[in-house]
Amino acid sequence: MRVTLRDGRVLIAELADYPGFLTRGRTWEAAREKLERLSAPYTTSSLRDRIATTVAELERFRVPQLTSLLAAVRLPRAAAAAKETTG
Repeated sequence: MRVTLRDGRVLIAELADYPGFLTRGRTWEAAREKLERLSAPYTTSSLRDRIATTVAELERFRVPQLTSLLAAVRLPRAAAAAKETTG
């Protein structure tokens, strides 16, 4: 990442790899924890389980089966209510 500050200074940060990158693969348990952490406000436990099962056994499923599960992800109630009132 490269950021130029108003005073002209340039800050640069580079990350060569990270957990989950191809050089440092993520375990299934870590991936599942990340799914839980990031998607909990947007999904039910049941939907997260179905998404995880579909991804884990992707060879057995057709793409539309996965995309229909992903389409069921929703905004959290508070965010959805705010969006409705603001347009």
